[in-house]
Amino acid sequence: MTDQSDDYQFDEIKGRGSRKGQSFFSGNFAQLMVFFNGLILTLTAYFILSIFVSDIVDESLSRLPMEARSYINDEFSDLDQSLYALGVLISVAHEENKDDFREIISGAPIRLDDFSNLIWVSRQEDQWISRELYSKSKKFIDASSNNFSNFITSRITQPSSQAQLIVDFKNIETFESQNGNMQRPIGLVRAIVNDDQIITGYLIAVVELETVLIDWLGRQEALADLMVQYRDNFVSFPLYQFISNGQKNDNVHTSERFQVLLGSTPVFVSVGVSVTEREAFIRNIPFLLLLFGLSLTLIGTLYVRNNQKQSERLSTMNKTLAQKNFDLSVEMKGREKLNKAIKKAERENRAIINSVSDIIFETDTDGIIQFLNEPWTSITGIGVDESVGGDLFEYLYPQDQQDQKDNFKLLVQGKKQAYRSFTRIRTADGDYRAVELGVSMLRHDDDKNMHVVGTITDIEERKRTEQALGEAERKYRTIVENAAGGIYQISEDGQYLSANPAMARTLGYNSPKDLLASVRDVNRSIYKDTRKRSRFLRDIEDFKNTQTSEFEVYKNDGSVSWVFERTRAVVDDADRLMFYEGSMSDVTERKQGEIKLRDAKIQSDLASRAKSEFLTNMSHELRTPLNAIIGFSEIIKNQAFGPVGSDEYLNYAQDIHDGGKRLLNVINEILDVSRIEAGDRTINEGVVDLKVLAQGCLDLMGPKIEANDMIVTNSIAENFPNLIGEELAVKQMVMNLLSNAVKYTPNGGRVTISSELSSSGDLRLSITDTGVGLEDDEIEKALSPFGQIESNLSKSGSGTGLGLTLVDALIKLHEGRLELFSQKGIGTTATLIFPAKRVTKRSQAGHPTAVPYSQNVKKTEN
Repeated sequence: MTDQSDDYQFDEIKGRGSRKGQSFFSGNFAQLMVFFNGLILTLTAYFILSIFVSDIVDESLSRLPMEARSYINDEFSDLDQSLYALGVLISVAHEENKDDFREIISGAPIRLDDFSNLIWVSRQEDQWISRELYSKSKKFIDASSNNFSNFITSRITQPSSQAQLIVDFKNIETFESQNGNMQRPIGLVRAIVNDDQIITGYLIAVVELETVLIDWLGRQEALADLMVQYRDNFVSFPLYQFISNGQKNDNVHTSERFQVLLGSTPVFVSVGVSVTEREAFIRNIPFLLLLFGLSLTLIGTLYVRNNQKQSERLSTMNKTLAQKNFDLSVEMKGREKLNKAIKKAERENRAIINSVSDIIFETDTDGIIQFLNEPWTSITGIGVDESVGGDLFEYLYPQDQQDQKDNFKLLVQGKKQAYRSFTRIRTADGDYRAVELGVSMLRHDDDKNMHVVGTITDIEERKRTEQALGEAERKYRTIVENAAGGIYQISEDGQYLSANPAMARTLGYNSPKDLLASVRDVNRSIYKDTRKRSRFLRDIEDFKNTQTSEFEVYKNDGSVSWVFERTRAVVDDADRLMFYEGSMSDVTERKQGEIKLRDAKIQSDLASRAKSEFLTNMSHELRTPLNAIIGFSEIIKNQAFGPVGSDEYLNYAQDIHDGGKRLLNVINEILDVSRIEAGDRTINEGVVDLKVLAQGCLDLMGPKIEANDMIVTNSIAENFPNLIGEELAVKQMVMNLLSNAVKYTPNGGRVTISSELSSSGDLRLSITDTGVGLEDDEIEKALSPFGQIESNLSKSGSGTGLGLTLVDALIKLHEGRLELFSQKGIGTTATLIFPAKRVTKRSQAGHPTAVPYSQNVKKTEN
């Protein structure tokens, strides 16, 4: 229960006691009363409404036959009246000896479309002659036949106040119309008499009843069928039969038959009426009401049961309605602001016509000015009020006034469409400005007076611009004619549209005229490689931009030359190709130079490969005896087979062993470089721990580092990302760089191994020393094969000069690069840069601390 229901129960209980049981009983009784009362009212309303709806449907269906009788009777009466009026006009014209009856018929105030044919039969020289006055589409009767005249005069012997019906014309049978209905054309005959009541002629009208009735029939949804029939004592003629939707409807609710007059003859009309969707829906209304009443009864019962809850909902709705009222008030204020904005916009729109740059004018049919906007004053310097009421043509250039008046008059007469013309208009200071006069429309005011509306555009600046453009075009043409390179335009089918003299000279012709006359198909007769030319043009169309290429072309004398061509496609607004335009220059000399350079490079590559193969073969030949020298000297040095007689032999053996090792190292370096240059060197990839690898290299270099008393720092963090590469190759690169750093650093110097990840993800492994440093030319020399830098620190065991060359080759195999930075007297930093795709993961690097090297600690710090 809600708070409101609690308050209500508190008031009821106060002073009276508890009434919960009574409330329960009264609530159930109220529900039953609502249910039974609603059920009784619903059933009563259902039976009453069923009777009422049935009467409405019956009345609606019975109304259609009455309407059909009235409409058909009126239409047939109109036919008779039209024929009567037409007969009077023709009789008068016949008495006045007028033969042009067609003009009389076309001007008669009748519905001529109701008749298929009109025939006039008159007496001429004791004979009845017939002539056809009107035929709409199909010719049902041959009026030129004498038998027809005799047929009419024999059938109609006495005049009548109404037209007489004839249905038994020869050669006229019942047929199916375009709408699928059966009909038989009929004839209405009116005898024309003079003052003495003597028949002077007959007016025969052939009528198709569908033409007369089709408009009304098409509007009757309930009409199932309709038949017009003529009967006498002996024969029956069906004149017209209409069936709704072209199909017989068996569900005809009611049918009625009545008689009407067609001229002076009675005909019978049968009308069948069916139940439409509207009547069917009306018939179902009682059932809908029954369902609706039962629903209301159930809703009412539930409403009583849930009265307290509905009260709470009503309270909520009231609050919502109050909020809606407040919102509506706010919206009304917003609409007031909007109305103000609309009024402001209207004022601004009124000002638009005065803000345009063109003059807008309105005149009457004589050219007298009725309206001008403000630009009239800014262009002519004459006030608007001063000009309104004056003749527009008096402000034009005197020599143009008559032509403009003539064009204006033709427009007013409807003999000329809207037009624009160039003239000049007089200004306040007596000068004339160039303008474009446009007369665009005619309009009628409230009094049906014709007005002419047009514009006057100031084109003085445009005229000056056109003159400047003409001058620029002449300059452009001069530039094109005197250009050093060929410039051309080619149609889609390969015909030269234009070319400058340089183009003609490039192809060996005396003049552009000779070029355009001699070449019929550029793409086939000029270009040596026609397939390449076709692909070139296709690329231009596909990519919609300028394309460049080099071609071999045939010159006028039959020789072949190389040209560089830049071409683009010119298209219209619909993106359809109009032509190609571009430039062409002779590059034969440059192309020949490139060919010679390419041949020289091929020879150089062959020589380099032969050198590499020679070095490889020589290295293999030298390593075989060296292995024997090193092995035997080591046996002697170690006295493997017994003591040597003299200690000097041991020293000699040690020298032989050391020299052989150095020579083998040199040969190995030469072999590695030659294998890389020959393309025979591949890398065996794996995961490389740079921290462990760098520490291993420092261990190998430990004796030299200790001998030189150097401070070495290993700054690679423990959790630094691993590298994907060949561990042996990476170790060889680090050893070479570390060896150079130790070799060219004086005693007490510093060497640092560090690593980092760049912003792009590349891994940078750097070895930095405080050695002698290098100049730029020395760096270039050091990176070249067998290049050696002279230094007092490297006189002993200077090596072959292949260390950095080998490092550079190995880092390129890893898709990286070597970066060398050095300053004389300060030191050198050599960096190996590996691409990001070879880095396994990222990690936070630590901060190393440099410590002196000791014999046991290996002089490094992690």
